[in-house]
Amino acid sequence: MQTTLNITLNRILTILAERQGSDLHLVVGSRPMMRLHEELIELSEEEVITNDFIQGVIDILLTEEQKQLLGSRREIIFAYDFGDRARFRVDVFYQKGFPSIVFHYIPVVVKPLSELGFPKSVEKLTQERSGLVLIGGPYRAGKTTTMVGFIESINRTQRRNILTLEQPIEHVLISNKSLIQQKEVGSDVESWLEALEIREEDVDVLMVTRVNSPRIMYRLLEIANSGVLVFMPLEGNSIGQLLHKIIEDCPQENREHSRYLLSKVFRGAIIQKLLPSIGGGLVLAMEIVFSSPVIAAAIKENKLAQLSSILLTSREQGMISMDRYIAELVRSGQIDQSVALQEVNDPENLKRILRS
Repeated sequence: MQTTLNITLNRILTILAERQGSDLHLVVGSRPMMRLHEELIELSEEEVITNDFIQGVIDILLTEEQKQLLGSRREIIFAYDFGDRARFRVDVFYQKGFPSIVFHYIPVVVKPLSELGFPKSVEKLTQERSGLVLIGGPYRAGKTTTMVGFIESINRTQRRNILTLEQPIEHVLISNKSLIQQKEVGSDVESWLEALEIREEDVDVLMVTRVNSPRIMYRLLEIANSGVLVFMPLEGNSIGQLLHKIIEDCPQENREHSRYLLSKVFRGAIIQKLLPSIGGGLVLAMEIVFSSPVIAAAIKENKLAQLSSILLTSREQGMISMDRYIAELVRSGQIDQSVALQEVNDPENLKRILRS
């Protein structure tokens, strides 16, 4: 039984890697489902997943300690190396009383920004000596890949001490010119707050993959203000949403000081989406924002609603709004206008841009 189960698991993970799917879903009562270019595809040649099969996969993948954590927390996320062929982020959780498993494919090769499709102007954020860089976008937009791209760009060109705090560690980074230390919260260190008790003078660059409490958000602003360059992910579709979320997610008693700190430490943001391309596959759409005196003032004076109009007049500084970038993707024939209208913040404005 165990041998048969191993063969089946290896076969479907190999299919996922070979077809370059992003996710594999194993749910009791359904055949394995693979996400390929944002579409879920049933692996019709495979058997319907049973509870015994899922339990067998759990026995293969999880240590005894992890099984105990799954039993108490009802969910556990970890990284899994599929031999030397692939690496996955694995999420085991319960739904309708049964365990389910999602495998998320992690590319083995770590690419710098120059190979991820970003304009060269974005690389100036890697030269900052301190402050906060935000990577925004919806779930499954590739935010972690972009953050790692920033880290790898620094690693290849600068001598800096880099610390990453992750849960789990997805991309294994190798020190080049920089020294990279990767800590897994829950394994190498007990909690996020404990992990952030760092001596700032010993860290030049900090990357975190999760911000899950007001105290952590406020602590990251303090670290960014102390001489460390901090990279942080957030869900949001515009720069205004991201900055508003940071202030609102800080402790109530520190709200005003948080706004002041944010106006000081904000260095830039990349907000990204992956959109279906006319030629098949996905294309990257982005909003690019860099710090400026006008933006700092808007943050400090709580006038975040002005940011959208500020972006419209900042093209010469390399900034661009998400709607404008999506319009350019339509004009260049990379995405269909119907897709664009569903993804922009202001569909009527998109129509005006395309008519101009």
